[in-house]
Amino acid sequence: MTKMTREERKLFDAQADHEAWSLAHEILEPWVRTTKPIVSDELTQVMEKALAHVEMEPNRTRDVLGSLQAGMAPHEYVVSELARSRGLAGLEELKERLRAAGYDNTADKLLEGPREDGWGEHVNEILQLTGEEQVRIAWAFAQTFFCRSSGSLT
Repeated sequence: MTKMTREERKLFDAQADHEAWSLAHEILEPWVRTTKPIVSDELTQVMEKALAHVEMEPNRTRDVLGSLQAGMAPHEYVVSELARSRGLAGLEELKERLRAAGYDNTADKLLEGPREDGWGEHVNEILQLTGEEQVRIAWAFAQTFFCRSSGSLT
């Protein structure tokens, strides 16, 4: 057996993480739905909260996996994917739209992360992000910048 390179290990770990969360969702979702009528309200609330968390994780892990496959940092991949989902060509066209709207500083520092200077509002004005998409971007930036500072593999 040959030893995996660092990049191969990252990709393998990301794939395994994604598959594990997807399996957790496949198991938990029908269980919560079918037991809801027969368990207490308190237990139902706890199970629904757990399900809500599990529903977010496959999306987050998909973004990490996609970014590795595309050779991009997670935040670059997610911002690029969200721009494409709105009919833009990608990051460069998003930057052009930000500049056209008068947000030159946000365009120049788009991938440096959310800051106090209106970054989120500026990007949202162009992309019209849903609450779930805003969480997706926040997770991606945390994944990128936490990993850089901690040396984590994913």
